[in-house]
Amino acid sequence: MARLIVTPQAQQDILVAAEWYEGQASGLVQAFLNQLRYVRNRLVKTPLIYQERVASLRLVRLRRFPYCVYFRADDDLIVIVAVLHERRDPLALQARL
Repeated sequence: MARLIVTPQAQQDILVAAEWYEGQASGLVQAFLNQLRYVRNRLVKTPLIYQERVASLRLVRLRRFPYCVYFRADDDLIVIVAVLHERRDPLALQARL
């Protein structure tokens, strides 16, 4: 199983999104965080099933939420570099490459 690292910028992305969902409806933030946990568990087990998209980054779309998890992966290390809204300006991701 691969080791997973979440960069400080990606942690901040998650915090901002969670704060927004917390203010929207009861239970929504928990559903968002549960979906992130599900994705993280899948990444640890099978990171290479996702295609490379941008500058050796791969992405996973969250179900039910318009967010993507961008990550780098090799055989034993996964680094999540961003968790961004699908409609976010692509330049926000470019700055992290």
